[in-house]
Amino acid sequence: MSEKTAVAELPFRKIVIVGFGLIGGSVAAAIKSKFPRAVVIGVDKLNVGKKAVESHVIDKFYAIKQLYVAISQANLVILATSIAGIIAVIKKNYNHIALGALITDAGGTKSEIMRGRKRIFES
Repeated sequence: MSEKTAVAELPFRKIVIVGFGLIGGSVAAAIKSKFPRAVVIGVDKLNVGKKAVESHVIDKFYAIKQLYVAISQANLVILATSIAGIIAVIKKNYNHIALGALITDAGGTKSEIMRGRKRIFES
């Protein structure tokens, strides 16, 4: 498959990555390398975002207080924070996630995330 074909087949045109540590930054860099036309939006602390935009790892940046704006535009949301952070993001922002968007995480354990999700959606 050529690079041109791969870009055309990318189902996610706007990707939001929450958390720009080692994992979030690496995922963003890999996406931009493989799919340069994809719009990658980062969400984290202001000082982190400035560096990521300047290095062209992301196209746009939102401070964590504006997370709801970023995720309302996304086809794919990648949560690359701590487990507690992942649960908090879902709890505070799930009603802003675009209809049909895919949400995934880079957390190391799914059982705690699923328990947190269950508490959020069944309360």
